[in-house]
Amino acid sequence: MRTLLAVVAVAATGGVFGYDASAPLDWRDVAAVDTRDGITVRDVSFRAPRLGRVNAYLVLPEGTGPFPAVVWMPGSNGSRDDLVEDARDLAKAGVAALLPQPAGPVLSCSKIARERTTYVTNVLLMRRSLDALQSRPEVDGTRLAAVGFSYGAYVVGSGAGAEPRLKAVVLDSGAGRWSRASREFCKPSAKVLASLRTIDPQAWIGRSRAAVLIQNGAKDPLTRRAELQALAKAAHTTVRYYPALHPLNEQAFADREAFLVQKLGAG
Repeated sequence: MRTLLAVVAVAATGGVFGYDASAPLDWRDVAAVDTRDGITVRDVSFRAPRLGRVNAYLVLPEGTGPFPAVVWMPGSNGSRDDLVEDARDLAKAGVAALLPQPAGPVLSCSKIARERTTYVTNVLLMRRSLDALQSRPEVDGTRLAAVGFSYGAYVVGSGAGAEPRLKAVVLDSGAGRWSRASREFCKPSAKVLASLRTIDPQAWIGRSRAAVLIQNGAKDPLTRRAELQALAKAAHTTVRYYPALHPLNEQAFADREAFLVQKLGAG
């Protein structure tokens, strides 16, 4: 009962990103879909705010745990499949993962007025995924992190400010203002743009208790250095640049793994 009350209290602290964490998760474990190298990937599902039932992959290291764990959020219009191999690589170091299927479409310019709703829904999904991980006996619910790539990095950056349970956050190939990206791609109305500014990572990341790693490609045409510097300043960290385009390179992946292993006390 204390754990449930604590989770409800955590959910209530999120403001626009708050939700009812007391709602049943209704966790379902369907089947193992991959068992290579001692790493198990399971097809699972659970209920999340606004989305109803969400399909996901649960990635478990070899052994019985309990393991620290990471929620992975993919790029725009991505799926739960996109970062499975990244999660499997980290599982070799003893870190579990949950990869939920995100809400979409993202930056559908014909429906730009829905962009804020979709973005908030994905932040809630990230937070609900932490609830799901904490419900699992294989997971140490006190050692949780989140990784986001591209659009997922924006989502995780905003969500980190509402989510005190996170010990570590990694933002890959993102930036600080989803409102700016929306303006450049879709030219929303002033009203929509103003609503997006209130949920930007730059407006939220400073509230985070987590250690933050920001990684970007020096050759990425989408990189906004001034915006990243402002985001890093708000997060009390720095930006690590790599000789890469939007997809990062092996050195960035190695640095990400080392950061997460250290902050989560894995291995």
